Amino acid sequence: MADKFFATYTCSYSPITDDEYTIADKLTGNGTFRQNSVKSTDECHAIGGGMTIKSSVDTTAGNVCGEDSIVTVTGGATLNALGEVAASKNVQLLAIKILSADGTNADADLDCLIALDGTNYEIKIKGKGACTVIPVNGISTSTIKYKSTASGNVCNVRIQLVHDN
Repeated sequence: MADKFFATYTCSYSPITDDEYTIADKLTGNGTFRQNSVKSTDECHAIGGGMTIKSSVDTTAGNVCGEDSIVTVTGGATLNALGEVAASKNVQLLAIKILSADGTNADADLDCLIALDGTNYEIKIKGKGACTVIPVNGISTSTIKYKSTASGNVCNVRIQLVHDN
């Protein structure tokens, strides 16, 4: 059985410019014009990196855990309300991804707001496939909340975390 447990994350940010230009359609010779665009990445401002986080407690695989959940609009569910994270834990790394719509909401309307302090929902991910990875410094699962701005049950999310107790 393994005696050390790790989670690896990577991130990247690449600003992209979209330059549009109009050219005469010389192939047909009929005097029409075409709109074209060129997309390019601004490498000077790109950011990328990653880290491997080791659970500070090496005795159990339970220190790397998570599960799928439904995001609702109520006061916000705490992470320790999840079945696999039943007790209060001190989080080292939190990852949340929007998997799919739940009910009649369109994929573009899906969102998940995260409050690390339990009150101020300052982190927002939006749309199917959107995700965030947040290295945190021992914030309790009983404090971290998540919810949505839409009405009803809006989306299914996957929540993964590394904790130290």
